[in-house]
Amino acid sequence: MKHVKLIAIILVLVLLFSMVSACGSSKGSDKPADKPADTTPAGDADKGEAPKGDDTPAPSGDGGTVGYITDPVDMDRDPYKIAYLCGSLNWVFNRTISDYFKALAPKFNVEYTEYDCNNDFDAYIVQISTFASNGFDAVVLGTDDALCSRAVEVAHDEGMVAIGESTALKDFDGVTQAPSVVQDQYGNGYLTMQWLAENYQKYWNEDLSQSSAVGLIGLTFSGVTGIQERVPGMQAALADYFPNSKDNFFEGDLVSLGAGFSVDSAYQLTSTFITTNPQIEKWFVIACVDDWGTGATRAAEAAKMEDKVLVSCIQGDAFVNEMNGGYTGNVWVSCCYVPALTFAQYMMAGAVAILDGRATNETLWPEYLEPGDAAATMKVQGTMLTRDDYKEFVAGQVVN
Repeated sequence: MKHVKLIAIILVLVLLFSMVSACGSSKGSDKPADKPADTTPAGDADKGEAPKGDDTPAPSGDGGTVGYITDPVDMDRDPYKIAYLCGSLNWVFNRTISDYFKALAPKFNVEYTEYDCNNDFDAYIVQISTFASNGFDAVVLGTDDALCSRAVEVAHDEGMVAIGESTALKDFDGVTQAPSVVQDQYGNGYLTMQWLAENYQKYWNEDLSQSSAVGLIGLTFSGVTGIQERVPGMQAALADYFPNSKDNFFEGDLVSLGAGFSVDSAYQLTSTFITTNPQIEKWFVIACVDDWGTGATRAAEAAKMEDKVLVSCIQGDAFVNEMNGGYTGNVWVSCCYVPALTFAQYMMAGAVAILDGRATNETLWPEYLEPGDAAATMKVQGTMLTRDDYKEFVAGQVVN
């Protein structure tokens, strides 16, 4: 039965799986790959509630929980062997997480290995068993909804600890089966638009709070729910801060283009929206993945609309690279920085705590356990950064 199930899963993955583990979870899309971009406003969004601030518990190794960077480490035991699997290490967030794992490994008395399946999903599943055969104790699984159920099942069948990276490791019934670390999707979407609303006058020197000609482009990827879940937050903030422009939301779904999950798609969609909607006088663009901010910025520059477009993004490594590369313009002005180090610390500490026997799959991070789930999902909130303060913040992202 398992062989039949595996074959069925792989067939589904060929159609649905887009491995973007740095960004969220997926559930497929019924939109054709080459559908032309829709340049009409998306209309009202469900407002929900604005985030109330970071409620992430302070790291603690001596309180009622374990699995934090401050946990004690037994340096006398044999090193645990932990591997990180993802679809591609070419995306900045994945690459950065793996680099932090390497730096953290000696601190946790761990032997660390990375694996890039190059979007070969059959190979991804097989590699989990290969790691088990080679004596690995735990795997960090960077995956999406289409693959995570089978991936965590194989890991547990092989007797390994599994930790989810950016996608909660749920089964097909939506129940989280292993501890996972994800973004605060809605909250980070709201925070990014909130920052733009509270800071745009520094760049445009005019009050647009009552304008009906403000537009927001949300660059997203509907095939990945973890990315798509950032959109309602930004829409809610648009409605809160620009009530007369709340209908001027333009969803830039990269699934609609042949290039798909790429900087080029972000460029094409942004260019289409800003050049075919003359009724919009000022544009905000929020890239749900930081790499796409590059495409949006280049589109504004190519259209000679640098004075009409402000770009921000969720995740921040690509923004940091742009600033470090000498960017001097005023289009890409901020990022909602989600630290890869924080992800790596939680995941490494959590895996070691379970391997030590100080926690179990079911008891790790109990303050994040949702009703009905078999394991907790920790949510990481971002921090808004600009060219003026990013260096100091990023300088603090080091393993001591």
